[in-house]
Amino acid sequence: MVAFIFFLYVCFIVWLIWGLSKKKSGTEATVLPYVSVVIAFRNESINLVRIFDCLEKQKFPMERFEIIFVNDHSSDNGEFLLKERILLSNLNSRIVALTDRTGKKSAIELGLTEANNDIIVTVDADCRMNQYWLAAMTKRFKSEEVSMVLGPIILEGKQGVFDHIQVTEFSTLMGMTMATANNGRPILSNGANCAFRRREFLENNPYSENRKVETGDDIFLLHSLKKAARTEIEFCNELDALVKTSTKTTLSSFLSQRLRWASKTKNYKDIDTLWMGALLFAINLSVLIVFINMLLRNIPFEKLGLIFLFKWILDLLFLQRVPIWLRPDKIIFSSFFLSIVYPFYSVGIALLSLFYKPNWKGRKI
Repeated sequence: MVAFIFFLYVCFIVWLIWGLSKKKSGTEATVLPYVSVVIAFRNESINLVRIFDCLEKQKFPMERFEIIFVNDHSSDNGEFLLKERILLSNLNSRIVALTDRTGKKSAIELGLTEANNDIIVTVDADCRMNQYWLAAMTKRFKSEEVSMVLGPIILEGKQGVFDHIQVTEFSTLMGMTMATANNGRPILSNGANCAFRRREFLENNPYSENRKVETGDDIFLLHSLKKAARTEIEFCNELDALVKTSTKTTLSSFLSQRLRWASKTKNYKDIDTLWMGALLFAINLSVLIVFINMLLRNIPFEKLGLIFLFKWILDLLFLQRVPIWLRPDKIIFSSFFLSIVYPFYSVGIALLSLFYKPNWKGRKI
């Protein structure tokens, strides 16, 4: 069984590498569209002014975009600081607040209700981007078939081992986002950098079947749009579209985030996401089973070493084909260390997420 799972994993890695090698050619807008940028926030006082500064520097016609900040019941002084910053700017920006509802899904929906434009771009308040970001993320919408654009994200942090592992893992996720989208079977989306059509969102009502799931505003939108007819979902493979955010500074905050991500998986109905997720779980579980058998002296250590090296080389071959600006520099060291801890961490998170609900900004997810 382990041999068969590894055979499937080899085929999967080859398929992903094939996806990374594809060059997407499409129509790009010569005249930039009208855009609404929606930013849902909760207790982001240290980040709101910074993200506003990034948006103010965008090389994008000021009359063609608006910014809608949605306050999800913040308890800090972030909204006050943001209002002061808005008063000093000529940007078309405003703040709206959730009242009778909570959560990012409700915040996104309120932002779309307030939006005046069809092209919606979402970004998190703790992100940073260059001045060409908005243009890069929206110029592919000249084609009416494009319903969603998935944007690139990279983590930045200190130069410690913990940060290197986070950056490497996230680069792998970005590579999978790009590869699966290029192959026409996208399985990952991140609301920290994505764009979509407002009318497609309203027509498909992506949160109707998962309203009680606190997380997953981005992934459930992706799954919903995949089912819609005559739509295309693309990954924006451009450096200008890159968004940067910070690594987690503590192990507890890192694990809480990963548990939050994993907690929504039991509500997935997308076939591509389910089979790829099952394969990834199976391959890491297989490594754990071999490790346990080695401890029980049922198999020699050499066999475990060969299996580990084989999987690490496969993962490294994939990671090396991720665009260089979307992955860390020292990938051999960081990917090797990640391969050691990942089977324990990924299987543990998957199992723990079935019954444990993490906290996020004072709320139980």
